[in-house]
Amino acid sequence: MMRVKIVSAIGGDAWDMDVRPDMKIKKVKEEVAKRKKVPEDAISIAFRGFQVNDDRTIEELGVEEGDKLYVIVRATGG
Repeated sequence: MMRVKIVSAIGGDAWDMDVRPDMKIKKVKEEVAKRKKVPEDAISIAFRGFQVNDDRTIEELGVEEGDKLYVIVRATGG
């Protein structure tokens, strides 16, 4: 288990999240959706300047203790 920082790309709020190396980004998005009270499909996660796919794991992305994952919440509706 390691701790990363989740940073909202808009608004700048941030919090720590415990993740496992084998955790998929989809699971991170689920946790963020609960916390931000937004639909999971409205969330994108970016790491080192690139948007990451849901099926990638923390380990595959090379995320390490203390790294930041950026959350982009897209507006839904018209």
